[in-house]
Amino acid sequence: MNKKKKKKKNLLSQIPLIIFFVHIIIIIMKNSSIYIKIIIFVLKILTIEIIDNILWFNFNISYVKLFYQTSNTINIFFYKIFYKLLVE
Repeated sequence: MNKKKKKKKNLLSQIPLIIFFVHIIIIIMKNSSIYIKIIIFVLKILTIEIIDNILWFNFNISYVKLFYQTSNTINIFFYKIFYKLLVE
């Protein structure tokens, strides 16, 4: 049983890193079309929900801090696009 728990914890600890790399991809895709940006916006909301779920486990929070630091400027960018679409 101990081995199973360790494997699960290791797998869960990788998720914040994966999310961080997803945000690097989002930064690269800033110049793509609006439809792709909307899809990425939805993915961002999902990843934030995943992080909220992850925080219930014992994690090293430095990854999460890194995630939110990089995502702050991206959030502003995406909310502006979303607002423009709603206004039009």
